[in-house]
Amino acid sequence: MSAGRCERPQDRTRSAHVTYTPAIRRAIAFELDVLLWGEDRGTPAQRKGFEIQGEHMATTGRRGYAIFALDANGIVTSWNDDAERMKGYRADEIIGRHFSVFYPQDRVRSGYPEAELAWAAKSGFYIDQGWRVRKDGTQFWAHVVITAQRDAEGVLTGFIKVTRNDSAS
Repeated sequence: MSAGRCERPQDRTRSAHVTYTPAIRRAIAFELDVLLWGEDRGTPAQRKGFEIQGEHMATTGRRGYAIFALDANGIVTSWNDDAERMKGYRADEIIGRHFSVFYPQDRVRSGYPEAELAWAAKSGFYIDQGWRVRKDGTQFWAHVVITAQRDAEGVLTGFIKVTRNDSAS
């Protein structure tokens, strides 16, 4: 098993298996913390409780959030069941593709998805709200947190992205 990395399977007809290392569980807990608490990060006890809850959510199938990994270039390398329900892609359809497929075309043309990754790489994370696109072309209003992942030497290895659907649909 690789420590802290999600490898893309060579055979893209199978679902990706993701090993949720402590670093990935902490990143997911942080992202869920931001999604729920926003600017008011809660008390230290609340944050610790949420970190534990986030780690539990990262290791079980009961989330309600699209949680997936990207490599350092924005290629999808893992995919959870809630991502499939929210965005409409099966793992074998999306793993290996660039995450810009989730954005409206005007945002893609402007380079916005790459700018999000650049900001996350620079600051450690990026928070956004905006329209995202499902496989069928419909759009939904999303709250997104992207967290940079680095190896022990500090080299960027990829990103963890958590998306919550804030629209009625």
